[in-house]
Amino acid sequence: MTAIILMVQFFVFKDFTPHIPLACGILITGLFMKLRGRDWDGMEQRFLKVVKIGLPAMIILMGVGMLIGAWIIAGTVPTILLWF
Repeated sequence: MTAIILMVQFFVFKDFTPHIPLACGILITGLFMKLRGRDWDGMEQRFLKVVKIGLPAMIILMGVGMLIGAWIIAGTVPTILLWF
């Protein structure tokens, strides 16, 4: 549901700020959970579990991105490309 709201935000309204659609998606999910008899704390715990699983991969990707950016600024990547 959140992905659909994001696509409408991006492609229909041509607005590339994802904050409002993400908040709407979380609100809709919370309402569905309330209708099914679940509580907000349980959903929050599941969110934190997913973040804990994905955080190490995101940190590695950010580190690699910073390293490659530093290499490009320092001229290492153009030099390697020139040699090969």
